[in-house]
Amino acid sequence: MLQVVKMSCFDRSLRQTEPEEIDARSNSVSSPQHSRVNGWSLPLHLFQLIAWLLYSYLAIVGFGIYIPLLPHGWKYAAYATIGLVFVCHLIAHLVAITIDPAEPNVLAKKNYNLPMPVFDKKKHKHVIQNLHCYLCEVSVGHKAKHCSACNKCIADFDHHCKWLNNCVGRKNYCNHLQSHIPFPCC
Repeated sequence: MLQVVKMSCFDRSLRQTEPEEIDARSNSVSSPQHSRVNGWSLPLHLFQLIAWLLYSYLAIVGFGIYIPLLPHGWKYAAYATIGLVFVCHLIAHLVAITIDPAEPNVLAKKNYNLPMPVFDKKKHKHVIQNLHCYLCEVSVGHKAKHCSACNKCIADFDHHCKWLNNCVGRKNYCNHLQSHIPFPCC
């Protein structure tokens, strides 16, 4: 007689691709309650603080130490060139942080002071189905994605940048590229 032995490595619980049901009393996994407006929304990311410290350090060292050591004829050209680069980078960085890259329908409907609804996986498989976001409760474009860090849908979502502490999408993509000259990889 052949006896069937059920091996634990093929057990259903080990092959799950979605999270298990979470007890209502458990707080181990929780989504953000409010959506982020832009990169200035709290909490700030550590990489954003490092970026500002590095920018300040490079400005102080460049303008206070290296350029003054140049020969007299080169100083004014260096101040003008490096100063222009620093100002352009600063403007691009500030614009990329300040812009809200949310989907236009989200911007029209969203009140950032109200908490977001909780996503129910029993009703829907994904946050966005058939070009409708069930968390933001709006219709979205075909390249939109709901960012879990910002807790809103982003138009032409590229990624959530930790250096800017903001999502990169259609509205701030060019400024993001210009602001990442010293930080080429996100």
